[in-house]
Amino acid sequence: MKILLTTLNSKFIHSNLAVKYMHAMIRDRVDSVVEEFTINEDIEEILSRIMQGGYDMVAFSCYIWNIERTMKLAENIKKISPQTMILLGGPEVTYDADMVIKKNPFVDFVIAGEGEKAISDLADIMLQAEDSAGEISRAFGENSPYLEPLMNITNLYTAFAPCDMDFESRSLVITDLSIIPPVYLETKKQEIENKIVYYETSRGCTFSCAYCLSSTTKGVRFFDYDRVKAELTHLVSLGARQIKFVDRTFNSDESKALDMISFLMSLDDGSINFHFEITAHLLQRPVLDLIKTARRGLFQFEIGVQSTNDATLREVRRANRFEELSHNVLEIKSYGNVHQHLDLIAGLPYEDLQRFRKSFNDVFSLKPDALQLGFLKILKGSPMEKTVEKHGYSYRSYPPYEVLKNSYMSYADIDHLRSVENVLDRFYNTGRFRYSMEYLYDTVYCGRGYDLFEDLSAIIKDNDINTVRKEEEFRAMKLLGLSRSECDCMNTDFYVELLRLDYMNMGRNPSLPAFLASKNAREGESRLREFIFEFTRDQQNLVELGFAEDVHYKDAYKKINWSIFEYDMVQYISEIKKSGKTDIVKSVNVLIVNYDSGKDHNGDYRMLRRAYEI
Repeated sequence: MKILLTTLNSKFIHSNLAVKYMHAMIRDRVDSVVEEFTINEDIEEILSRIMQGGYDMVAFSCYIWNIERTMKLAENIKKISPQTMILLGGPEVTYDADMVIKKNPFVDFVIAGEGEKAISDLADIMLQAEDSAGEISRAFGENSPYLEPLMNITNLYTAFAPCDMDFESRSLVITDLSIIPPVYLETKKQEIENKIVYYETSRGCTFSCAYCLSSTTKGVRFFDYDRVKAELTHLVSLGARQIKFVDRTFNSDESKALDMISFLMSLDDGSINFHFEITAHLLQRPVLDLIKTARRGLFQFEIGVQSTNDATLREVRRANRFEELSHNVLEIKSYGNVHQHLDLIAGLPYEDLQRFRKSFNDVFSLKPDALQLGFLKILKGSPMEKTVEKHGYSYRSYPPYEVLKNSYMSYADIDHLRSVENVLDRFYNTGRFRYSMEYLYDTVYCGRGYDLFEDLSAIIKDNDINTVRKEEEFRAMKLLGLSRSECDCMNTDFYVELLRLDYMNMGRNPSLPAFLASKNAREGESRLREFIFEFTRDQQNLVELGFAEDVHYKDAYKKINWSIFEYDMVQYISEIKKSGKTDIVKSVNVLIVNYDSGKDHNGDYRMLRRAYEI
C-alpha cells in the first residue's frame, strides 16, 4: 500500500509539520511519501506529479489558504483514478467534517482534530483490507467487516459508513503525545535548506480567545523534554537558519520557558534564529534577565495584543494586561537584541473605527519592529461563530472568512482600514523607512501612529503613486514629510536626508532618484567621483569600511555607494542604537556605504563618513 501525505503551503520557504507527524506514525509499515507543494504552483503540474506516484491513498492537510485548490485537486484525482482513496485533515475540515463528505462525493475520509492516532489506525485497517480484498477501494462495501473498525476511530469520518456520533462526543486531541515519534532526528540538510523549520514543544493553550480554534480544546500538553532537546540539537547541527515554534503560548509555563530559552541559547551557532508566540504580560523577571543576555538576532517574539479596549477583550475572552505587556515590550526593546512583532485584529466586538484607532496608537507607540494589522476571521468551529447574530457580523462565506461589517464598523470602515493596513505593511513592516519613519513619528505624529499611515494612504491616492516601484514609495514619503513642513519641530532638510539614508540602506543602486539626490552632489558630481576614487586608493580607508586588507581598490569601488550629506548621519544612527536620544549635527560630509559587508542586526550596511568641502 502506498500513501501520499501532502499539502499546499502558502510559500516555498514554509513547511508542514502535520504531514511529517503522519509519516512518522505509519512509515514503519506503509510505503508513505511526503511531498509538499505551494498554492503558487500550477495546479495541473501538481496533479500530474501526484498521478505519476500511483498512490492508493492521497491525504491532504487543509487550511484556509489552500482548501479551494485542495478540493479541486482531490476531485480531479478521483475522476482520473476512482480507486484512489482521498483523505482530508486539518482545521479547515475539522468542524464540519460530516458536511464535507456529504457535499463532496470524491472524499472518502476526513480526520477531525489531531490526526496521528487516527491515520495510524486507518492504515492498519487498510492493510488488512488489502490483504483480503486485493484492491483497497473495494474492501469497504456493504457488509464489509472493516466498517465497524472504521467507525470505532473516534475522530474519523468516512463516506463508507453512517456518521452516528455527534461532534461533541468525538475526541479531537491526543492526550499522550509520547505516542508520536520524533520527526526530525533523521532529517537531512537538503530537506530544511532555505526553509523555515516549524516545531512544537506543546499543544493546546491556557487561554480561550473566542476567535481562535485553540479555544475549542482545554489544557496544554507537552512533548518529552529530552526528545525536544535531541531534535532541536540535530536541526541546528544541520544549519537550520530559522526554527519557528508553533506552540500557541510558548511561555504558558514559566519554568519550562526558562529552561527552554536557556537550552536554545546553548545551541546558538551565531546565525540561528528562534521565533515564538509569547504572552508578554506573563513574562517574569528570571526570563527577562535571561533574554537580556542573548545574542542579538537569536530570538524573535510574536506578541498578540489584538485590542486595548477592555470591553472588547472581555467579550472575546482575551486575557491581556496592556500595562504589564507594554512594560515588558519596552524593556525587551531596550535590550536591543530581540525582534518584536505585535499583532492587532480589526473587526472585534465593541470596537468602532475611532476606538480601533486608539488601539492602534497604543500599540504603535511601543515602536515594535513589526505591527501586523489583521482582520477578524469567523472560523468554522470557533466560539466567535456563535456570536455572529449578537454583534451583527457579515463575513465572507469562503476562505478566509474575513469580516465585511458588524454592528460597530461599516464595510466602508473596514475597507478604509485595508488601505491603512496596506501602507503599514509596505512602509513600516518592510523596515525600508526605519530612520525617516521614526523621525516623522517622533516630530509630527507622536502618539498618533494611525494618522501617519492614514495620511500616507491619502498621499498615495491623491498623487496616483504606484507603490510597486520602490522609488515611488520614497516619493510618497517625501511628499508626506513636505506636507507637514509647517510643524516647528520638524527639520524638512534633515528628513529628506534621512530618506536618502534609508534608500542607500536598501542595497546597491546605480543612482539615487532625482528627488532624493543632494543638490551639492548634482552641482559637483565629477569632483565627488574624484574624491571617492582617491578614497578607494587608500587601503586603510577600505579596511575601515569593512573590506579585507587584500581587496583591490577597483573591486571595492564596484561595491560601494556614496552621497553628500549636510548632517552627520553616522553620529545620528550611532546615538539611536546606544540610547535612543539623538542630536542633529550639521556637518557637510560624504557618507560611503559598503554593500559587500552585509547588514548587521540593526539592518545597516557598514558606513563611513568623510569630511568634504563644497
